[in-house]
Amino acid sequence: MEYEELRAKILSRGVKSTDASFSISAGETKTVFHLRGPLIMMKALLVLTDKDAKINWEMDSLKLSYSPYETWVMGLDDANPVTPFLTKYDTTNNVYSIEWVPAGGMLVNDYIKVSVTAVNDTTAHMIAYYY
Repeated sequence: MEYEELRAKILSRGVKSTDASFSISAGETKTVFHLRGPLIMMKALLVLTDKDAKINWEMDSLKLSYSPYETWVMGLDDANPVTPFLTKYDTTNNVYSIEWVPAGGMLVNDYIKVSVTAVNDTTAHMIAYYY
C-alpha cells in the first residue's frame, strides 16, 4: 500500500496527523511537534540528518532526551511498545530515524512536545498520528 493511500485510510478512521519538515542550524533547538491534550498519541516518526542531534520528548511529566547515536549505542534498534526506538541508522547517507509506537496509544493529559537540538546543521521530518 502506498504512503498516501495508507495515510488516507488512517485519517478516514478519525485519526489526526501532522507531517512537517524543518531545517535546524548547529546549536539551535527547534520544536518540531507540540500539541495540547487531552489526546492519545498513536505513532511518531522523526527522520534526521544529524546522528548527534538530541531529540527531546516531553509528554506531561515524562521527559526523554537522546540522539540517534545514543539510541543505537543503547541497542534500542528494535520495535518495542515502551520507548522510542531506532528504525534507520545510515551513516553513508546521513539518514537516522526514530519511531515511537506506544502499545495501545499513550494518553496525553496536558501536552506533548518534541524538539530537536542540532549539533550539526540538520533537517528534520516529523510525522505523528493521534486521536
